[in-house]
Amino acid sequence: MKYYDKEIARETLIHVSLGTLINYPLNIFFTWLVIVQWKNTDPVFLSTTLTAGISVIAFTRIYIVRTLTEKRKKRKNTLG
Repeated sequence: MKYYDKEIARETLIHVSLGTLINYPLNIFFTWLVIVQWKNTDPVFLSTTLTAGISVIAFTRIYIVRTLTEKRKKRKNTLG
């Protein structure tokens, strides 16, 4: 049984790296939007807005990465 798969580790690293690069500034933006622009400091509203926004972006990001990974795997299997 194989305990370490380089492809899975690579894909996981891509997900975590992109998540950090995208979600950190996104979190700052949504916090600014809710508190400064909308003048709302309710923690429940802030948390709900952040969770909803980041969830949509995360779904899109992961879908794109998975699609590209699958295309790369298919291309690699056809060539080799």
